[in-house]
Amino acid sequence: MKTTLFSAFAAGLLLLGSVIAAPLEPAKWAGVVVDDESAEYIGKWMRTAKQSFVGKTYHHDGNQDPGTKSARFTPDLPEAGQYEVRLLYVPHVNRATNVAVSIFSDEGETKRVVNEREHPLISGVPRALGVFRFVAGKNGAVVVSTAGADGFVVVDAVQFAPIALAQAERAAVKHLLAEPRQVRHSASSPAHLRVEWDDVATDETGYRIWRREADGAWYLAGETGANATHFDDGGMQEQTAYEHKVAAFNATGEGTAAATSGATQTLRMEPHLKPEVLISAGRTFPSGPAAVTLKSGELLLAYQTGNAEQRRNHMQASVWTMTSRDSIRGWSEPRLVLTGGREVIFGKCALARLSDSRLGMTFSRWTCDEKGVIVGRQRQFISSADEGGSWSEPVDVGPMSANNQTLIIGDRGRLLESLSGTTGVNEIHASDDLGGTWRFLGTVPGKGLGEASLAHLGGGRLVFLSRHEWPFYRLSFSADNGSTWEKTESLLYLGGGDNPPKLTLLPDSKTLAAIVHSWHPGKKTKDRRQLASVISRDGGRTWDNFHLIGFAPDGEDGFLQHSITFVGDTAHLFYSGGSRLDTNDGKDLRVLRLHQDFFTSTTPWPYDWQGRALAQPKK
Repeated sequence: MKTTLFSAFAAGLLLLGSVIAAPLEPAKWAGVVVDDESAEYIGKWMRTAKQSFVGKTYHHDGNQDPGTKSARFTPDLPEAGQYEVRLLYVPHVNRATNVAVSIFSDEGETKRVVNEREHPLISGVPRALGVFRFVAGKNGAVVVSTAGADGFVVVDAVQFAPIALAQAERAAVKHLLAEPRQVRHSASSPAHLRVEWDDVATDETGYRIWRREADGAWYLAGETGANATHFDDGGMQEQTAYEHKVAAFNATGEGTAAATSGATQTLRMEPHLKPEVLISAGRTFPSGPAAVTLKSGELLLAYQTGNAEQRRNHMQASVWTMTSRDSIRGWSEPRLVLTGGREVIFGKCALARLSDSRLGMTFSRWTCDEKGVIVGRQRQFISSADEGGSWSEPVDVGPMSANNQTLIIGDRGRLLESLSGTTGVNEIHASDDLGGTWRFLGTVPGKGLGEASLAHLGGGRLVFLSRHEWPFYRLSFSADNGSTWEKTESLLYLGGGDNPPKLTLLPDSKTLAAIVHSWHPGKKTKDRRQLASVISRDGGRTWDNFHLIGFAPDGEDGFLQHSITFVGDTAHLFYSGGSRLDTNDGKDLRVLRLHQDFFTSTTPWPYDWQGRALAQPKK
């Protein structure tokens, strides 16, 4: 138990997740602080030796056996009086929004509900559960229960601040992180709302944006940098009302949040981009498309087929190619490249033009058990000197797998791919001899990573974007051609982080585009019914300009395993369609054509393939 008197200002900056960048121990805390190490626990709680606000640990319930666990914090108060009671915890998007807390004081029992996804500090001072009268000694307590919790319940400490000191703290920081003004909605689509506000804070690191649906629980929607005045919040349902609130934050915590005056409803989905079906629905289940431009100006398209209807039975998965004809308006007959059987199968191709003018293709070689379940993974490389007519013998890349269209050319012709397995680890493998040999460069920092996309910005600067078990995508950056990667936790806020993303540079070679799925709470995280683009003009550090590409509200027409290839100023977006909520890998193969202006246009939805305003039929 800690009984010293001092300020809470040194409590650290909370980044999204459970990472606190400041020192583990706050310099001083006002009043009496009962650490998690001094609490009395009922049920099995887990002690986590990670950064926390107080001490070197915090405890959590493991999100298991709800209603059977509690933590009791009993202070030893030096004198009777009025105390402001504050619960400290390490927030995260997987925390419970309805943590039950009981305060036992001289006034009896008072119940509170705490949303542990919200930052516990406001301008460096912990949020208050209320002011209560206590007698001296160990007569009061705060009990945190897991009853009815909708996520992880976390306890770090409980603070009992004498009312005079609490009021002095709040008065001292009243001027910090000024509350945003005129929080409002605009520029919406069926899948997103733009949240706008007047920036009046002067010392913020950035803004956090929260949203809720139908008076439900608030949850984190995203985060911006300093001086921002808007945020495109994607991953919503059509014709559904949402509220937002916005708060400035810096190293002392969050300022007071300001909310929209009411809820705003997203628009009704209208057809606005029409795909072309390349391979109709049948028994082949085409998926995993990848394309590369041929010397003729046409496209070579690779894809896989297999028994994807069974989902867990991958037998017979094989790789095929087709060549476009008539200015990419027609296609040749499919050509079998890699034949899968009962035990060995192939898929998830990626294509690139090598610096010696050959074509390079990476693909996953999987081994299956007797039920067709994948039990072994290997990534391999082949090349073609005759524009895909014939291919070399396979060369091993690494003992893991990858998503489709993941092969890129880095600085000095280096071939790079991001490989992933089933343990949340992502490795970068490279070849400096045009695919002849490959080596492991290193691991991208972070846990729970999955299939990823890479982009080369020039000069050896690389961007990594990965699916993640969080509802957000995970970003990382390399300045040395993939040899090392930043350890800073960086996220792309859209939702849908458990779906594979894609990165591409627009033809201006400066603007980076991400093609991503988005989702909404209450649905499967692998829900792939929405597809959207966002762009970055600063190398992937900040993202903006949400553009809805497709939305299938009824779930019968998803967007699976997409890939994007530019020919001149036009992107060809290939994907598997006709699915229902990711129950298979697509029933047909489709392509959408998007002009480069589509990604950068600021025209409100709906827009055409060039980003121009789309005339709507009269009602």
